[in-house]
Amino acid sequence: MENDDRKKIVQNRRKNELTRNELSDEILHFVLKTWGSQETMNTTQKDDMYKRICKYLSVK
Repeated sequence: MENDDRKKIVQNRRKNELTRNELSDEILHFVLKTWGSQETMNTTQKDDMYKRICKYLSVK
């Protein structure tokens, strides 16, 4: 029984990680679209913003 509980916890963690990664992509897309258009931001700025967003969301 304990083993099943551990499996569920691991599965839930994996689901949360996936959700968090998808969420970071959604947020980046939204930020790039609304806060600074892609024409006005160079690649370095986009990468920097993406890293900061990911760090905020604790995504590697």
